[in-house]
Amino acid sequence: MNRKWYFLEYVGALICAFMANIEYQFSYMNGIHLLLWIIYFGVFLYFKEHILYCVLNVLMALSVCLSLIIGIITNPQPVCIIFDSIMMIFLLVLAIVLFIKRRAVNPNNQILNELKYTIRDGNGTVEHPYILDENSLPPLWKEMIDEQNHKVSYALNGAGQEYKDFSLNIEDYILAGNKHKKQELGGYWIYQSDMPVFKNEGTLWIKTVIYLSYPDCQLLYELLKDYKQWQTIQKNILSLSKMSYEEGYSLLRKHQISKQHCQVLFKVLGMTDYILSSSVILDLVKNKFHLSRYQEAMEYQEGMLYCVYCFTYQGQWFQCILEDNWKIYPILYEPSSYYGQGIYQSFGKDFV
Repeated sequence: MNRKWYFLEYVGALICAFMANIEYQFSYMNGIHLLLWIIYFGVFLYFKEHILYCVLNVLMALSVCLSLIIGIITNPQPVCIIFDSIMMIFLLVLAIVLFIKRRAVNPNNQILNELKYTIRDGNGTVEHPYILDENSLPPLWKEMIDEQNHKVSYALNGAGQEYKDFSLNIEDYILAGNKHKKQELGGYWIYQSDMPVFKNEGTLWIKTVIYLSYPDCQLLYELLKDYKQWQTIQKNILSLSKMSYEEGYSLLRKHQISKQHCQVLFKVLGMTDYILSSSVILDLVKNKFHLSRYQEAMEYQEGMLYCVYCFTYQGQWFQCILEDNWKIYPILYEPSSYYGQGIYQSFGKDFV
């Protein structure tokens, strides 16, 4: 629902409040009637876009109609009758307008409205894409982001084919970029320029990829299994995300976290070269690092992929973080230039 409808509702609410205040002076206005208005405004504040608000307009119109009938029978004053008639007509017209407006709303816009409780940051622009709380997504959005994650993971694991999903109105190309063999130490890729031109829903723009090697996965797996140490990291992650590498390393060492575990964690969090923002670091530590993925990596001797990417929907940009298995380790594929131009840097033995 756009701003003009909000404006209409607020103006209507103010008019109704004014009328109720005046009508309270008349003999047939009682406490129940006033209580109904309090409930009306309470529901208005919390359910502006919900069907309950449309229904409530009808119920309030009926209550005003009842008040009008009682007033005519018990105290037929012209001013009271006029005020009640205006309120009843206004509420009925507003209810009809809201019902019509709801029927005319595009289903995609309804989905966007659902996200108002899951958007943590951003305004949907290229500079500040929406960042969602992926733990509280509506079902359709969860399915959509799972689909985007699948596309990104598929591309980074060497896919190179056209991808279409007509159910989500998505048509894209999953293209693997430059291939690097024998990347036993892993590396990282950072977007530099030439972001994708917005063409259709689901256009992908890859910003950062970190490729974690199998030996490093083993170290991270050990760290994740140590509940006490991982809890220490999570408790200190807000401060840690704003620190330099040296400051963060010193902090974790004070909490008895080993040198190797500190190094591999900072490699994943991009703290050595500041390749990830503090908000992404927070999101990674709080919502990713699923132990089951690392158990699978240990079983099949795989690495791990961490990718920060954006996709378009309804003309807006949304940012997501992918954590998935690097199934073709030690062969490494950069993102295709279709997703943006970037540079790749392999991790050296003395990288951290």
